[in-house]
Amino acid sequence: MEENDEVSACFPLGLLTWAGHREGGVKKPFHTGSGRPTGAAIDTPIVSRLRTWVDEITSDRPGTPTSVLLIGGPGNGKTDAVEVAIQYLDGRLRMGNQLYQAIAAAYSPLNGQLSPRMVSVDLTKFGVSIPPGLPRFIRIVQDATERDPARPERSAVSLLVEELTTVIENPADALYLCCANRGVISEAVGESKRAAAEPVLRLLNAILGAVTSGPRSIPCWPMENFPNVAAWPMDIESLTEVTADVTRESVCHHIFRVALDRKKWPDSCAAGKSCPFCLNRELLSDQDNLSSLVRLLRFFELGSGKRWTFRDLFSLVAYSIVGTDHEYEGPNGLLNPCDWAAKQANSSQRSTKTSLRTKLDLMSRLYHHRLFPLWPSIRGNLYKATRELTRQHNIPGLESAKSLFQWLSTRQQSSSTELTTLIAGSWSNLLDPAAAIGTKEVVWHRKIGISLQEIEERFSLSVKDGLSLIKKLLTPIEVEILNDLVRADEALASDELSRAFVSSARVLQRELRQVCCRIVKRSICVRAGVAKNNEQYFAYHDAISNEDGLKEFRKQLQAMLHDDKNRFRSSLATTFGQPAPSRLRNVMLITSKVTVKAIVTQHSAKRPTESIPYVRVNNHAIPVNLELFAALR
Repeated sequence: MEENDEVSACFPLGLLTWAGHREGGVKKPFHTGSGRPTGAAIDTPIVSRLRTWVDEITSDRPGTPTSVLLIGGPGNGKTDAVEVAIQYLDGRLRMGNQLYQAIAAAYSPLNGQLSPRMVSVDLTKFGVSIPPGLPRFIRIVQDATERDPARPERSAVSLLVEELTTVIENPADALYLCCANRGVISEAVGESKRAAAEPVLRLLNAILGAVTSGPRSIPCWPMENFPNVAAWPMDIESLTEVTADVTRESVCHHIFRVALDRKKWPDSCAAGKSCPFCLNRELLSDQDNLSSLVRLLRFFELGSGKRWTFRDLFSLVAYSIVGTDHEYEGPNGLLNPCDWAAKQANSSQRSTKTSLRTKLDLMSRLYHHRLFPLWPSIRGNLYKATRELTRQHNIPGLESAKSLFQWLSTRQQSSSTELTTLIAGSWSNLLDPAAAIGTKEVVWHRKIGISLQEIEERFSLSVKDGLSLIKKLLTPIEVEILNDLVRADEALASDELSRAFVSSARVLQRELRQVCCRIVKRSICVRAGVAKNNEQYFAYHDAISNEDGLKEFRKQLQAMLHDDKNRFRSSLATTFGQPAPSRLRNVMLITSKVTVKAIVTQHSAKRPTESIPYVRVNNHAIPVNLELFAALR
């Protein structure tokens, strides 16, 4: 790792700068302190590949490409990877940081001028010997979608076509490093067609084919038919996938470990044991808890088809441990989250009426509740029942019930950032363990195993019964809250309730028990790495990583496509989803057996491993996403 002198401020306050909309979330080219909230460049597969490439190009290894294109959207680490490559090249050539500083100066023009689209540096001007075979110049395009301020009349696409023409015609002239997205590559295809630039058109089509997921493993490092060009898709490799090395950890593990570094947290906290942020650090410092969370992040990638980018993960790590900066805004700037927690804990002690609501606010900052923030809506019969509840008096325990439903009524708030929108949307819909069911045991490192069905059954009887089952596995603040809700549950079943309120009390009691069950399931399942539809994620992950994993899927698809005589049958009178017509009006296509074979992807160092498996039905390649895989199971 390349160390950076500017490290985030003391945590947890310093974590708020990690968000994508703050200075830690965006990497400015060759700008020290931006985009590296962890304080150092993170070793990823592409970073290791670029270092190896520098070793090969400086040792004049035959067949080493002289041009490298990093293809992907924003936040994927393209800019940081290029910067690490330049730092490594500087050291390899023993330039004493001169090369890095020259490029950094070019990207930081004086007098308010715009940064250039391309930075070109003559490697011979630094007074060091250049290895034979190494091109004299190095040219860097940090964003191929940007125009050139010196030539405003030219579009970014036409400039890219011009640059790639030089790459083809004179590959030994310069090392060329370019960061681009698929959109600008596609536009460049059209530009090269209009310009009748056939060699560039072939290269661009080859790049698009190589960096696009598909059943054929097309080499991209170097390119087929273009050995001097390498292209790497930045959004195929997962930052949450556990590596095969001895650490058995992912890039995501490393990012969390920096945020959880005990040396960067205060020795004592003003909120004491009531601080959810310090408790988050303690919980996630446990190897099993952290790996369970990373597993859920990987499950989301499998279920949604979306890859977490560096920018996403920096924001998510900060959000899960601390939250967002707007939560701690004060008249004098941002309040330290630990000080905020101390104020909440003190107010809880001063007022018994707000005590439970304050505890719930603190509990909602625990990472397993922060990541799954959806709670029941207060509407319909439940709304009417809560209105009647506010008029009930003189029954011990009802105040806790009132506090709970008042707190729930404030939970339905609009999301304020892209991350919180995702968390409250597709993330929760796919994974929320509150919706997990079944008899599968949740096995803990404490050797305690409890099935989700047993948890639900016990809480359906009473909160007290459920708490007695699960108490040892909860955090202290969750136990305090459930003890308060035990009294609320018993009060809602009290003989002292008026007859007119009994039916509403039953509605409230049923909802209260479900909320308690939701609290418990999220608490223990997130720390155990258990999500909704947990088994199908494990099965699908096995199908991706194991060559034999698609055998059962292939058999099921084969059986579905054929009738009892092993023939393929398809109605020509309907489309998918329509009801079947009567036998007299139906027209059927009947053919001999169609073959269904799994497409075995050839793992190669020349391209990243594909994240989606494929099967071939006769001559058609079918991508097997999680939805199709789960449907056939």
